[in-house]
Parts: sequence; structure tokens; C-alpha cells
Amino acid sequence: MSGLIYNLAVFNFPKYRLVMASSNDLRQLIRNSYECMRKILELDTQSTLTNFNVMETLNNSTILRYRELEPYLDSLESETSKIRALDQELAKNKPKLEQLEERTKKLALLVEQMDEWSAELEVKSRRYTRK
Repeated sequence: MSGLIYNLAVFNFPKYRLVMASSNDLRQLIRNSYECMRKILELDTQSTLTNFNVMETLNNSTILRYRELEPYLDSLESETSKIRALDQELAKNKPKLEQLEERTKKLALLVEQMDEWSAELEVKSRRYTRK
């Protein structure tokens, strides 16, 4: 279009020649516009395909990483089930353990009393043996 304006500004063509020149210029402009749009669409398509390829590569590498982690997940799941089984076993034995703790405390008190009594008996026996 700028070529057409330049031609009009510099040269003074008769009307019929301007129509022919503008018709040829218009065809050329349309052809150039078409080629530009075609190139733009082609480049945009290539860019989009490149982006899709990058995304596909990222997805594939992510899938591979997840596959590498799968055995660890399986191991964690099996260990979790073992821990849950142990927890249930401990929950069953908890009342027994609490009962044992209470008895142990009572025994510790009895042992302490026995120690005191034996200490008193030792003191008393020393007194009697001296007399």
C-alpha cells in the first residue's frame, strides 16, 4: 500500500492508468498479505507443535519418575500395614501392660518397705548383740 501512495504522490498519472496500477498493486498486496498470513499460520503451527512436544517430553519424564517411585510406594504400603497390625496388637495388650505397671509399682513399694524393715532389724539386732 505504501508503494501505491508513493506512486500517487510523486507521479501524476492519468485516471485510467491509476486504476490499472492500483488494480495490479491491489493484487500484489492481496498476494503478499496471503503469503504473510500463510507464513504466520505456519510458524504459529510449528510453535504450537514444538510446545506440545515439550509438554509430551515433560509428561514422559514425569511418568518415568513415577514408575521409579512405585516400588517405594509399594514398600511403604506394606510397611504401613505391618505397623497397623502391630498397633492393633499393642492396643490389645495395653490393658495387660497397664496392669503389669500397677503391680510393678506395688512391688516396688513393698520392696522399699522391706528394705526399711530389714534396715530397722539390722539396727535392732546390733543393739541386742551388744547387750
